[in-house]
Amino acid sequence: MKAGILYPRSSAHPELLPDFIDGIRQRLKFSGNENSIQLVMESIGFGGHEKEVYEKAEKLLVLEGVDFLVAHIDLRVLDILKPLVQSVGKSMLVVNGGANYLQQPIPESNIFYLTLNHAFLCWLSGKQLATEQGAAGIMATSFYDCGYLHTAAAVRGFTEKGGSIVFNYINKDKYNDTFSVQPLIEFLQEHPEAKRLLCIYDDLPASLFYNRLQQYPKAENLHLSASPMMFEKQALSTIENGFPFSISGYIPWSASSENGSNQQFCDYYQQEAKRPPSCFALLGWETGMVLEQILKEGKPGKEIEGSPRGSLLLDSSSHCYLSDLLHASLDSGSSVVNLKPVEINIADWNTFIGEAAGGLSSGWTNTYLCY
Repeated sequence: MKAGILYPRSSAHPELLPDFIDGIRQRLKFSGNENSIQLVMESIGFGGHEKEVYEKAEKLLVLEGVDFLVAHIDLRVLDILKPLVQSVGKSMLVVNGGANYLQQPIPESNIFYLTLNHAFLCWLSGKQLATEQGAAGIMATSFYDCGYLHTAAAVRGFTEKGGSIVFNYINKDKYNDTFSVQPLIEFLQEHPEAKRLLCIYDDLPASLFYNRLQQYPKAENLHLSASPMMFEKQALSTIENGFPFSISGYIPWSASSENGSNQQFCDYYQQEAKRPPSCFALLGWETGMVLEQILKEGKPGKEIEGSPRGSLLLDSSSHCYLSDLLHASLDSGSSVVNLKPVEINIADWNTFIGEAAGGLSSGWTNTYLCY
């Protein structure tokens, strides 16, 4: 079988490319399929230029004659590929962080999605933060992150449970010593009743945000609902003796998860790639599992067992692979992240995607986390 891979590069996360590709290769090697599945690869830069993405996909599908296409792209550029994929009678797997909504709740029969479901997780975290009717909330994010719809998902979850956003803080600073949250601190000082913060940041600005927010004199009164990247190792690099505020949120995966498949993945990837696995390596490993199932059955199946996240279930209504979740939390003053496995609630997923397509929005076309 010949599989075409469209891969992005990232200035924010230079490990994205090597980890994603190594994740695929190491999975195929682990299962003994490295000679049964040929990988043909094309770079699409940051994934934001539709013409470039189309030309590279056309080369793989038409000139190289791949049997299946894997596209690590964001959903805003997907529409340009759909007619091409349909015209050649092939299928494709869309891989990304899941920071945007599906464009269509019911997708084409030959397009499948493998993501980290960040928007869905932020929606769940927003719901959890609104613990009482009329709760006052603050949306805090960065100029880059607010170009994706996981911010809208977090706000939607919060307001659906009765919360109200009283302040929007969008940081435009560079990620260095000039990074400041002074406008946010000033608002908190003037409105001490606003104690709930919906926070969406990549790992580097998250570490700066955590550090600067401690300058608020009453930081111990704050509770932060954090996006998945805010629990990454770099994000928590300044934690030392713990933060004064508490943090919680839903995440798709952690290298610390104790299930056997995850430990097997982490140990094997560390041994072969000579570095710890990242969320990008996870997506590569799971992409390899999807390719193996296509090799065996001719198409993606309803379930893939043995994923580091647990079983991957293919949702028939959206063609998205779903898995169980983790709830992550940090108590005030603690430097230990508590992880609690959470079984995915299909009713929640259906509610989320059922209302996801409405309204107008704009934003980045670059693949999430590429910058």
